[in-house]
Amino acid sequence: MEREYSKLAPYYHYIGQTRGHFQSQQDFLSGILQNNNYTKSVLDASCGTGDVLNGLSKMFPFIKFYGSDISNPLLNRTFNQPYLYEDNIKLSDWEQLSENFPQNNMDFIYILGNSIAHAISIDKLEKTFSEVNKLLKDDGLFIFDARPWHKNIMEDSFNEPYKEKYINIVNGKIAFSYRTNYFYKDKRHHLQHILNVEEKKEIVVNFSFLDVSKVTLIDILKKNNFYNIKVIEDFDKYPFITLIAKKCS
Repeated sequence: MEREYSKLAPYYHYIGQTRGHFQSQQDFLSGILQNNNYTKSVLDASCGTGDVLNGLSKMFPFIKFYGSDISNPLLNRTFNQPYLYEDNIKLSDWEQLSENFPQNNMDFIYILGNSIAHAISIDKLEKTFSEVNKLLKDDGLFIFDARPWHKNIMEDSFNEPYKEKYINIVNGKIAFSYRTNYFYKDKRHHLQHILNVEEKKEIVVNFSFLDVSKVTLIDILKKNNFYNIKVIEDFDKYPFITLIAKKCS
């Protein structure tokens, strides 16, 4: 996965912007934060290149924000973003979360962009939920999303928004087009970005995702001491589902 993210990292920020995921995530999360005045600490555990994290930190300067990602190539770009609002953001490598961030301290942790499905097995997914539980305060909020692609992978309405797009950022000297393919194989979902960059160079980036159902996700949450579990099916673009849960006190 690191190799694939190394190829994608220079373009990740621009792809996320053009698809509108960063803005929709920021809008969704800001609505939750506005309704929770007690929130003092927030962890973006799938911060990518820091776009959503940075936007929220500017909107809520009184909150301490933390960021991490399982992809070091993306996290390294977050560290070096010239626009990063650093006054209330602290970053950490995923493997050093428990060392760099205090346990039982976070009011709110989110993992968006189907990032939980990078887990190679249910056991690894359970370990992720366990780590989240350790970092959260009692009654702390955990939000993550997933994509039940196996039900709609062949539907034209899903594939239509992801046909070839062209991006041309003049000042930043970024110019490329990309398209995205999805397919299901060996009980995993597969995503393939095909980027055409300068001098007709083609970059192919492949990811696979764990096939996990809504029922299984809820069971894992309960097993890891979460309660008050809610499912939202209309946030972000089809076919995302979002789960919200609290850590038991």
